[in-house]
Amino acid sequence: MQINCETVYFFQQDTPFIFPRTIDILGFSLSLYGVCLALGVFLGILYSFWKAKQKKLDLNHFLTVQILVIIFGFVGARLGYVLFHWEEFSDNPFLVFLPRTGGLCFYGALLGAWLVFSRLENKSGAQIRKSADILSHAAMLSGIPIWLGCLLNQEPVGKFTKGPLYFAVEADNVLNRYDYASIEKIYRHAIILNDEIYVKVYPVALIGLVLSIVGFFVLSFLASGQKKDGFVFCVYLVYQGALQLLLSLISANRCTAFGITVPIVFLISLCVIVAVPVYATKVMFPKKQKFKMRTYDDENKNKPKNNEAQQ
Repeated sequence: MQINCETVYFFQQDTPFIFPRTIDILGFSLSLYGVCLALGVFLGILYSFWKAKQKKLDLNHFLTVQILVIIFGFVGARLGYVLFHWEEFSDNPFLVFLPRTGGLCFYGALLGAWLVFSRLENKSGAQIRKSADILSHAAMLSGIPIWLGCLLNQEPVGKFTKGPLYFAVEADNVLNRYDYASIEKIYRHAIILNDEIYVKVYPVALIGLVLSIVGFFVLSFLASGQKKDGFVFCVYLVYQGALQLLLSLISANRCTAFGITVPIVFLISLCVIVAVPVYATKVMFPKKQKFKMRTYDDENKNKPKNNEAQQ
């Protein structure tokens, strides 16, 4: 067994970090990102079942919802990535079906899960809203090991930076993996560490990991005092929208649609942050109109008095 690692300098230039990326076992290369992804899904399934039993939900119905969310989520995540990174698959479309040519889109997964919830809500009502709350809470937990895998894999790529918050990665890796890199940019942001040329970039995955941990505890706090079914799900959507919007500002990855580079993640995140609260207040949690009982005095208030009527 052999572990393939990469040296990264984080914040302090004299402190190296050894990031394991792949493990070679019997001639097969196993990506640690794939391991973290599987771990995240496994933790999410266990946690959601525990919460479903705690809430005394129908476990058969919950299992059906969970399976559909996982299937549609992964299919949507893959299709979303392929749609906005089609140049990677245009020469050989068969690569779309190969998991090792990775790439998953968060909003594609979210769309797949949303289709399941919206389809079943008319049939299950409160049950599906409770399931959505639990699964969104579990999804936040799943994101922690997944972001850890992204950190080990150094994806997504951060923009160049001169600030104190950075990863220093080898310049050769910048040239090989960062499609936005140029010799001029590397020269402007290069530093020499142990006789090697390194470049400072934003630690996108680390920020995603930390904010996912914070988000999990925020949802845990809200779920403990939750009174309305579906509220945790809405908070999860807004929180993830804000997280994705923040990361899109410091990420160098750009989506292309029909050969045109567009800030698609930023635009979708902005729409989610605005649309979800509006949808929640208008559709999911509409304000109840106050009903005032009419009294005898109210009914006769505007009627003319007998003397006025006779005149």
